[in-house]
Amino acid sequence: MIQYFEGYKPILITTRVTWKLPCHGWYKCNTDGASKGNPGHSSLGFCVRDDKGDVVYARAVDLGVTTNVVVEAKAILQGLEYCVEHDFHPLILETDSLVMKNAIEGEWDPPWIIAQDVKKIIEMKDNFNVIFQHVLKEGNIMADFIANIVFSFAGTSEFHSFSELPSAGRRLINLDKSHSPNLRIRIAKRRTPD
Repeated sequence: MIQYFEGYKPILITTRVTWKLPCHGWYKCNTDGASKGNPGHSSLGFCVRDDKGDVVYARAVDLGVTTNVVVEAKAILQGLEYCVEHDFHPLILETDSLVMKNAIEGEWDPPWIIAQDVKKIIEMKDNFNVIFQHVLKEGNIMADFIANIVFSFAGTSEFHSFSELPSAGRRLINLDKSHSPNLRIRIAKRRTPD
């Protein structure tokens, strides 16, 4: 067994992930939930940007103790409600939650705890020009950053422009706008010999 592990060389799979600008005249809303445990202390974050990649609005909200699927649903719902209320459309809404994307698209039945939120999201989606997309977490780093701000600063945080963001957030926005790639690296699964 020792000889096997000494000779083991993992096969790494690298995926290049970049945040993409929306088409001319479109807006993009990236959403994310953060949960320190499942259930655990949780927050949500979303960031709305225009077709130049500039921040139109961003929000972080402390949700107390709940689960990761609840915070993902609440993040999408609040982001979509804000965009509908402020007439930011056509809209691309990106989430790194495959559960939420598939529940909204009707491919999976939503867990009962978020069924009402998913129903509201679908109703708004049907009456508003919005495209839902799944994005890898490396392409959603700004929304993740905003969701995690709550753990550093208590309560709800709102940002109405680029200049209001903390310096780390401004750096992330500039990296996204410059199309700097993030790399997703994982180890390939190997088949065991029969």
